[in-house]
Amino acid sequence: MRELHTSIISTVDGFYEGPGADFRYADKFEEEEFKLHSTEHLKNYDTLMFARKTYELGQEYWTTDLATKADENPIVIDRMNNFKKVVFSTTLEDPDWGNTTLYKGDVIETAKELKQQPGEDILLIGSTSIRSGLLQAGLIDRIKIWYFPLILGAGNSIFKGFDDRIKLEVMRVSTFYNGNILVEYKVPVGQSFPELFPPVATS
Repeated sequence: MRELHTSIISTVDGFYEGPGADFRYADKFEEEEFKLHSTEHLKNYDTLMFARKTYELGQEYWTTDLATKADENPIVIDRMNNFKKVVFSTTLEDPDWGNTTLYKGDVIETAKELKQQPGEDILLIGSTSIRSGLLQAGLIDRIKIWYFPLILGAGNSIFKGFDDRIKLEVMRVSTFYNGNILVEYKVPVGQSFPELFPPVATS
């Protein structure tokens, strides 16, 4: 069975975006070394998974000259545009980013079916609206977090909506000259640890 991995950008204080869906901080921490690592990052995948918002942002970026003007690696551009893509949405009608399959049904059941299909592993990019549910259902096998050396102080949590406790296993740590850190975690199969941090009574 192939695995489902998720790739997330995050500030040190755990936000993937600032107030008002502000992503501008990410542009300040990209450099050549960081972009070149994206080629390695996409190895061993043949399918990309998205929720609608991340899908539309990705299509707008990778299919236009925005990616080339940002000096993105041509190999990464090619893979982003030619990999098989899965998008979950109840409002999207005719996705036209190449090799896209639209699913309007149950995210959890569909992800289970996709993991059973032959092929390389699946990479969920961004897509916070479905990530927490997939993690809660025990369907995410690896979590890759790209930490940027920045404290935003407010914003949307990378695990917004997740209300369980999971002890992760660190598999790999990569550091970059600009201070970015990529940490890859393994999610233990069938292990939830609510007793690690029991709820604190409040008055």
